Amino acid sequence: VRSMPRCVRDLYPHFERRQTRWNDNDSFGHINNVVYYTFMDDAVNAHLLENGVGMRRRYVVESQCSFFQPLAYPSLIDVGLRVSRLGTSSASYDIGIFCGDPRSNEPAARGKFVHVYVDERGRPQELHDSVRRVLTALINGVP
Repeated sequence: VRSMPRCVRDLYPHFERRQTRWNDNDSFGHINNVVYYTFMDDAVNAHLLENGVGMRRRYVVESQCSFFQPLAYPSLIDVGLRVSRLGTSSASYDIGIFCGDPRSNEPAARGKFVHVYVDERGRPQELHDSVRRVLTALINGVP
């Protein structure tokens, strides 16, 4: 099993800021675990849209999240994005979810998210050059 690098802010070349919402909290007074998947999905897709990828058809084929410390409403969070693997038709993201204080270096959660780009029939298709450029920037740390 290949180990992932230690998760600290400096590992991530790009961050998306998010605001927690009242309904993100569960009865235990912290953000419900399932909401972290929404944070990951929103951050990845916001970055892709902001960088011209648009609504190219892509499926999430794998996701996971490990939790380290609770977050709660109201708070800002920073979602760090890094592409850990870029394939012919897919991208694997390493995602760190941090409290919004930039001095906080340890993540509240760390996730993995895999997109496969597909054609209109749902079959994998090669990444378009413009998509590959956006994703490559998340490997190399180019803002």
